[in-house]
Amino acid sequence: MVRSRARLVGVSVAATLAMAMVFSSIASAAGDPIATGAVAFKVSKGFKKTLKRNHVHMGPTKFNIKPGPSSLDPVAGTGTVQLKGKLKFRGHGKSVVARKLKAKFTTNVGNIKGVVRGRNMTLMRLRSKPSGAGVTRVGFGAQVTGISARLGKQLAKAVNKTLGLHSLTTSRKVANLKVSEQPQTVQIVSGTATVDVPLTDLGGSTATTSVTGKLDAHCISPFTGVTPITPATLTLVPAPGLLARFTFPITGGTISPAGTDGVIQQSGGVQIASDEGPGAGHTDCPAASPVKTILKQSDFAVNLGLNNIQAHVVIGGANPPSFLGGPGDKGLAIGQVIDASKAVASADPATHKVTLNGGVIKNNDAATLTLNSLFPRSVDQPASRDFANGDVFGTGGFTVTVR
Repeated sequence: MVRSRARLVGVSVAATLAMAMVFSSIASAAGDPIATGAVAFKVSKGFKKTLKRNHVHMGPTKFNIKPGPSSLDPVAGTGTVQLKGKLKFRGHGKSVVARKLKAKFTTNVGNIKGVVRGRNMTLMRLRSKPSGAGVTRVGFGAQVTGISARLGKQLAKAVNKTLGLHSLTTSRKVANLKVSEQPQTVQIVSGTATVDVPLTDLGGSTATTSVTGKLDAHCISPFTGVTPITPATLTLVPAPGLLARFTFPITGGTISPAGTDGVIQQSGGVQIASDEGPGAGHTDCPAASPVKTILKQSDFAVNLGLNNIQAHVVIGGANPPSFLGGPGDKGLAIGQVIDASKAVASADPATHKVTLNGGVIKNNDAATLTLNSLFPRSVDQPASRDFANGDVFGTGGFTVTVR
């Protein structure tokens, strides 16, 4: 039975590795994914006169941005956005309709592409000043101006032919564009994460539901068997109540201003070692030295959208159990879940900081199976002191600086 469950955990680790690659690609993307936004056309006077003279109407002149596939760098004003709706030229009882609109903004040039009668084509060519478009931060998003649009050759030809015109040329300026957006998540520059572990239930109560309160029953000292992996640190906080506070540098990732989405990447980790030998209540604990089993979890990635924590797992020690194939690097796994029901977030766009506190970190299935398999309960301890799903490790919080 244990072998079967171990195989399941192995599959979970492999699946998590694939998810980690997705998280990494999101975090390293050039732009921020857009939650809301629009692209507005301020049609030039000359182009308005041309349309009016030829009894042609072009519209609409404002398109909402599709969230999800659209992204924009709020500092450089570059990115690719997909637009909702259709661009239409109507006149003389006929029309030319462009669908599946996509605008690409680079430093000085860009384009708007779409599909006209089944053909992909460049609808408009975009240009900005040599110094680039004008970018103004608005909240955690941006407003981009100073972009001019001119008709693409294929669209001009299609409109002229269909509507019987001759005056729409590729050199004619159509409009100036204004892009406004607010992000789904923003890129993290730096920050600090903390996890507070209460030390108030170390008396060996059989009713405890905390990981710390059950360590002693598994031959692990709560004071020496759980240690930080650099550059993480561990300090004691005396009030209110005694807390063990882990502190982790935040190295990157993404976060939503509301603190409900994104993946926060941390460095350092936590090591658990079976460092309590035979003694009162521990008749079958192995010798404290050398340490039989060591579990290392490092490089945490906190997924706020899925409310879980991924870590890089390594098993070591003098003679650890054969769970998950024995000692060695086990790759990535999701080992904890986050109860965010009482978490409180705050965001300050002026200082580009986001803070979230109060997320409770708990064991999931994989963590429970791993801990009980690597650190068996002493036979003198009751079964109620086995690690269980939902056992609380601590309360997490962080403050990050974003772009």
